[in-house]
Amino acid sequence: MADLRGLHSKNLGGGFLVGLEKTGNILQAGLYGTVSASLAVENMGALIPLEGLRDEAERRLEEIRNQ
Repeated sequence: MADLRGLHSKNLGGGFLVGLEKTGNILQAGLYGTVSASLAVENMGALIPLEGLRDEAERRLEEIRNQ
């Protein structure tokens, strides 16, 4: 499967690095990367609604932590 949108390199990687910096835990960093990529898949272009984005990211992070 081709990654035509660059999710792996940009969003997954960026989210992973933020998670690693915040938690120091490689597994938790992977969850941050997953959340970042999931948000990117749903929103295209420069007009991503920022209002409520952090809350949604934190909700998703908590959801996958509890799986």
